Amino acid sequence: MFPWLGEFCTQLRELNLSNCSLNDESIIWLQNLNNLEILAIANNREISGTYLSGLVHLTELNLCGCIHVQQEALIEMFKALTKLKRLDIRGCLAITSEFLPALTTFCRELEVLKMSCSRFSYEFLALLPRLKELMLLDRIFSPTRKTRLLDALVAIKSNQLESLEMYQTDSLHDIHFTFISQIRSLKKLAIDFNAGLIDSVLNKFGNLKQLETLSITGCKNMSAQGLLNLLRNCPRLHSLNIQHCDNIETKFVLDVIPILHDESAEREKPFKLFVFETRIAQAQLAEKAQYLEAVEKSLIKIEFNMVNFLVGDGIYLNQFRAQVLSANVGEDRPGAQMAREKVCVIMSIEN
Repeated sequence: MFPWLGEFCTQLRELNLSNCSLNDESIIWLQNLNNLEILAIANNREISGTYLSGLVHLTELNLCGCIHVQQEALIEMFKALTKLKRLDIRGCLAITSEFLPALTTFCRELEVLKMSCSRFSYEFLALLPRLKELMLLDRIFSPTRKTRLLDALVAIKSNQLESLEMYQTDSLHDIHFTFISQIRSLKKLAIDFNAGLIDSVLNKFGNLKQLETLSITGCKNMSAQGLLNLLRNCPRLHSLNIQHCDNIETKFVLDVIPILHDESAEREKPFKLFVFETRIAQAQLAEKAQYLEAVEKSLIKIEFNMVNFLVGDGIYLNQFRAQVLSANVGEDRPGAQMAREKVCVIMSIEN
């Protein structure tokens, strides 16, 4: 397949070869594509990364799930790919304390980074001069490392970072939420399954005036009133994911609608609300004229079925939580079969 790519596809700019059982020799043929800028080779487990440094024209590279890519190959790639702006290395775990300094030294154009966290401190990430979007998968319990990173992001990136997604096995602490609330440039925030997210934290997040998208799936210790206050304080917030927050009831939607009528807010329409596995009942809303009118005027759009679940672009996040959710989804609940199928996918990816 690959030899003819360089001969007949000379103008190819974007290529997706994820899940294609590639090996290092496959990458050699891709080096002939002089116009190739965007490459996805996710979940190719035989790749060690030896020849990645030859893909010098890349601006975007997805190595998600390439679990055997070696640190030395990544560092050589960083040196050669000077135009790289977007990088996904989630699941690439063969790294040591030398990795992050090399990343921040050579990837000076990097704007979007998705990675799994090692056992080493990663506050170096704040030194990436153009960083705008950061996604971290952290399976290691270490509140101190998170504190150092968030402290550095506040100090260096509080007016630049636009998207922060943190998925971890342990809950964030109050100090972490405080730091996050000080990153004033945030437009997107995902901090699912955090027991420490309570109403006082949502009050702090009211300082994020640029916030547009918030995912707090499975955060069950905040109240509907806390969410309403957040909406009032964040005039641009137009997407809210509260899946698995089973303490939020139908009345919340009816209380949201008057806030959406505020013409002074800069909120994009419709306001999108994701409510799978909450106590927001579609049948009850269908009987409310206030809700039906808001839908007709495109003020609100509610997704009652499961979306996104616990997967970040196909990579496993948290097996324990997936198992718990699978056990708790009954046959009579909407999307129950889909939930179990998604859990199976997550397990198979990790194994």
